[in-house]
Amino acid sequence: MKNIVIGQIHWKGCAYPVRKIDTERQTFRVSVESLMDELINDMRNGIYEAMEACEEIDGFCTEEELRTLSDSELYRMYC
Repeated sequence: MKNIVIGQIHWKGCAYPVRKIDTERQTFRVSVESLMDELINDMRNGIYEAMEACEEIDGFCTEEELRTLSDSELYRMYC
């Protein structure tokens, strides 16, 4: 397994971990469920930017999964 590179996405002043998964055809982004919860809550409250931010993420998982699963495992599970 290659070294796992975890970046960050910022939402409302908080940094959330995110991973890019490169396939031969395109790149997917997977972040953590806590970000998904925040974005869903903000969409319910009419914050349009939350919908735009959510569209940039292709899947959500637990923090442990983000840190430990391979790119192919994450892709199969969440993208």
